[in-house]
Amino acid sequence: MSSHFLYTPSYMSHRILTRCFYYVRNREGKKFGFPLCYVSDIADFEEYKATGLFEYKGVAGHPGDKGTCEIADRIIKTLDKII
Repeated sequence: MSSHFLYTPSYMSHRILTRCFYYVRNREGKKFGFPLCYVSDIADFEEYKATGLFEYKGVAGHPGDKGTCEIADRIIKTLDKII
């Protein structure tokens, strides 16, 4: 039985800490040959957020249904390449 790995950077692309994690994961992923499924750009598009569904702005800034589906589609496309 073999294992397959996939990694993604954080959804929230504009934070300094996330960029640091992205750098480390990108470097380590390349070293071990793990494919990157890039999803950070989703945070840049209002159409993918849960805006208007939640009163709290921090929650509304997370992916809504459309954003979650986009993340899933990207993960599936990346997995299709390695499985």
